[in-house]
Amino acid sequence: ARNDKVFNGKDVSPLDTLQLASSEADIWKLAQIVPTIQEEAAISWTPTEYERTGPHCKVDASWQKHALFFGGGFTLKDGEGRDFSGSFASNQTISPIQAEFCTLLWAMNSTLLLGFQAMSFESDCHQFVKLLNNEEMEEWPALMAESEEFLQLFSKFQFCSISFIPWTLNFRADSLGKEAQSRNAVFSHVQVPNRLALTNLLKPK
Repeated sequence: ARNDKVFNGKDVSPLDTLQLASSEADIWKLAQIVPTIQEEAAISWTPTEYERTGPHCKVDASWQKHALFFGGGFTLKDGEGRDFSGSFASNQTISPIQAEFCTLLWAMNSTLLLGFQAMSFESDCHQFVKLLNNEEMEEWPALMAESEEFLQLFSKFQFCSISFIPWTLNFRADSLGKEAQSRNAVFSHVQVPNRLALTNLLKPK
């Protein structure tokens, strides 16, 4: 904050300074628990029998440091041969991990509104998946609001899981997220098999 004031002539409020410090602390803590790139590349992915045959939803977020918005996308197979997809964009988050979290929450809410009571969610962000499976989630104040919403949405499913998949299995959701971010506007769009789209029904925050 002082550097911005001295070198750039910017006035930074104490609240903004506190939020930035909290975000940077969380990012540093996250770096202590995630594997290196080489280790992540070596992770094997073996889906369960339910995840092979039941509904599964692949999610991904697109985040850039100086952008005004982030984007998210999902692709969904319902286990009966029908495909769904969705994309949305919302105001910028403080970190890519928060963008991944917001995208998952939007996808969870979308699938519930579509009538699914069981879903296997998949992400190619191993850092995020590991964070969700970390029992010390309460130690991440920057993600507390998202954590509470996650637990609320999770409780509405009869079955719900989140697992890691390689990017090579998630490029469609990745493309949807990048395309959504490029629109530079807040929106939400879900495409269902009968070609009717749910536009602006699932409004991002």
